[in-house]
Amino acid sequence: MSLITLPVDDLAAAIDFYQRAMGWDIKMRFGDEIAFVQMNGFVAALWSRTSWEAEGLDFAPPGYTSFAINFTRPPEVDEVVAQWAEAGGEVAKEPKNVYWGGYSGYVRDPWGNLIELAVNDALLITDEGYTELRGS
Repeated sequence: MSLITLPVDDLAAAIDFYQRAMGWDIKMRFGDEIAFVQMNGFVAALWSRTSWEAEGLDFAPPGYTSFAINFTRPPEVDEVVAQWAEAGGEVAKEPKNVYWGGYSGYVRDPWGNLIELAVNDALLITDEGYTELRGS
């Protein structure tokens, strides 16, 4: 995977939100259509829904984006969830210990994208911020 895209209705508002909620640093922007953030090993994009629809595909952009942002300890998740809420995002599910042994919560951005914030003991977050499977 090289790129994860989040459809948004207002690119400028989305950039402002994600900078406040997650500390994202926009590295490249093309007008009011799309903005890119360099992550560790991949790129995240905030893509204007109208620009997305101009692709001419016969589907609605997803309301659920099935990915997670993982952390090393539960207090980190709690901190980001609080920062998210302070920035105006919805906390869809408060973080807590979950049945699969991790610690997880869900947040929703103002454009409907649902993102899991979690600690998963099967994953190792390196000092550089990359995610690896433990024991691989």
